[in-house]
Amino acid sequence: MTRYILVLMAVLTLSCEKDDDDILFIIPFPNLDFIIQAGLNPLDTWYFNIDNVPTNAVALLSGNGIDTASIKSLVPHIGRLTSVFGDADYQFLYEIAIYLCEAGNQSPKCGKEIFYRFPLPNNPGAFVDLIPNPVEVKDLILRDKVNVQVMLRF
Repeated sequence: MTRYILVLMAVLTLSCEKDDDDILFIIPFPNLDFIIQAGLNPLDTWYFNIDNVPTNAVALLSGNGIDTASIKSLVPHIGRLTSVFGDADYQFLYEIAIYLCEAGNQSPKCGKEIFYRFPLPNNPGAFVDLIPNPVEVKDLILRDKVNVQVMLRF
């Protein structure tokens, strides 16, 4: 019988900066989930695509009186990989990367790497805090929808 592990990206936020390099706004992403099936080949690299994730960035910014033309950059801020099962343990993971891609693009490493963790700490437990990549994602976040791709190496 195949066993499933349901994983949830609990916190994925991007920060928005104006010309004076102050953080202007935090744009939260919704919790995203995907399934890691048991029995995957540990010698392969696995890509899990979460398609058509709404960004809601333009509506969120304009609702707070922020003009998108005044935004200097949008960069990743906080990311975490969390299990919906409290007793799950991620010590089977060797490397994690999160990519932000254009909607519809599912090719491996399809977009910009926004978060990573390599190597993982010993005995990470039921969640892994990810390291943000200081990459500019303004062109992707100001769209209606994006794809989020999770890369895992066991």
